[in-house]
Amino acid sequence: MSLQRHLQIASRMEGITEVEGLINELSEELGVDETHYGEILIAMTEAVNNAIVHGNKLDINKMV
Repeated sequence: MSLQRHLQIASRMEGITEVEGLINELSEELGVDETHYGEILIAMTEAVNNAIVHGNKLDINKMV
C-alpha cells in the first residue's frame, strides 16, 4: 500500500492543530488502534513543536 500526504505549516504553534487533524484523518483511514494513535499523535506533535521552536525559532516565515 502506498499512502502519502503532504502538509506544510508556518512556524506557529497554532499549526500543530493542522498536524493533529491530518493524524486523525490518516488514523481513521488506516484503522489505527487507540494505543498506536496516541503514540503517533504524541511523537508527531512533539517533532513538529521542536521544529517550530528549536529549528525555526518561531520564525513564521519559515515552514515546517
